[in-house]
Amino acid sequence: MNQSRRQRNLQKLTDGRVNVLVATDVAARGIHVNDIDLVIHAGQPEEHKTYIHRSGRTGRAGSTGTVVTLTTKGRENQLNALLNRAGVGADRFVAHDGAKNLPTLTKPLQVSEGV
Repeated sequence: MNQSRRQRNLQKLTDGRVNVLVATDVAARGIHVNDIDLVIHAGQPEEHKTYIHRSGRTGRAGSTGTVVTLTTKGRENQLNALLNRAGVGADRFVAHDGAKNLPTLTKPLQVSEGV
């Protein structure tokens, strides 16, 4: 996606016309948007500093937010070690297709074309 299109999509998020931004680590660097209340790590980062940087999109200037990190059963120990290095305590939920607790973690979303 060219830079102009990326900026237009980021502006849609900033203006509130969409409320979801999907970004890679490369795209996420340097992005500043106020009032982010949910960050979803679709893959857990390897480094705790990356986890903190991504998660830090929520809770800025005294606001609060939710961070959800998706992982597989085989990577639970790695995620626990990552959270410990980051100094983060977290509630754990086991989710599977049709799990009733998934809707409580998020709310209805409007998706943009991405950044």
